[in-house]
Amino acid sequence: MASVSAKKQSQKKSGKKPGKPIEYITPPNVLRAKLKSATPSVYDPLAAADNALDNIKRECEAWVADAIDALQQCRVAVCSAPDDTAVRRSIERAAMDLKGIARTGNNPAADRFATSLITLLTERGGVAFEHHAAQALTLLEAHVDAIRATRDVRHADGHCDKTADALATELESRAHSLLGLDDAK
Repeated sequence: MASVSAKKQSQKKSGKKPGKPIEYITPPNVLRAKLKSATPSVYDPLAAADNALDNIKRECEAWVADAIDALQQCRVAVCSAPDDTAVRRSIERAAMDLKGIARTGNNPAADRFATSLITLLTERGGVAFEHHAAQALTLLEAHVDAIRATRDVRHADGHCDKTADALATELESRAHSLLGLDDAK
């Protein structure tokens, strides 16, 4: 509108008679119509990113479940041959695998139990199994049972619940006591 009145004033100054009113032709926006008909997730980068994160989270949870299954299989092998160093190494590797993906897979309790289990298996060169085999085996089974119990627990905020925290603290304490790590402090 401003341009129309400006043009009229310009015509008055120049002495020309006003002509037809100015018409603006707006071409149709075909691209906008095509975008509206497309699926929103394809063109919404935030929704696409959210979907990708959800997919990764589901994959990590499946990996954690697979790692827990592998840990359980190694537990059976260790219980049948507790003196076999190679078998103990296999459960150590399974616990490390679990620790590596548990936090990403939204299972911080399994991460904490796996860390304690690794300490039990590796600290001081595996001395717990050399000198206290029965107690070490009992603690190993308690750790694996605790890890298996976390399989179906989902924590939206990424933290352990109080029961898992208390159990982890107790298992860590017993592992440190068996290894003599309390004396080192």
